[in-house]
Amino acid sequence: MDATKVDGDLDDDFGILCRYSGEPFAPHYSFFYISSDGYAVIGRKDQSGSTYLYSEQMQPTGVIIPSYATNHLRADCIGSTLTLYGNGQMVAVATDSSLASGDVGLVGGTFDIPSSTFEFDNFVLYQP
Repeated sequence: MDATKVDGDLDDDFGILCRYSGEPFAPHYSFFYISSDGYAVIGRKDQSGSTYLYSEQMQPTGVIIPSYATNHLRADCIGSTLTLYGNGQMVAVATDSSLASGDVGLVGGTFDIPSSTFEFDNFVLYQP
């Protein structure tokens, strides 16, 4: 899918969710986030909070186009292997078997600034 930062401060994260389950107030999912300053991370959200699986913090990628740009993202959730691609290049790989199934989704958020706008387009879902 194509993800574009449209408005707001560049202190953000946005991307793809997979294996989403649970209630809205207590969701569980794997996440594939990039940021408008070129960083990326793979992680998991569950009852104990958010855990980064790829690294201890978001990492610079060199392939995510920073600022108000469109980035083509791909997230593979196949078995216990989670892989994030940015603009046709592999960005990160993590292994996690704690979430086996669920829905998919798109997400955008900020850290300290109250709002940002993102656009998502060309979302395609394939079942492995």
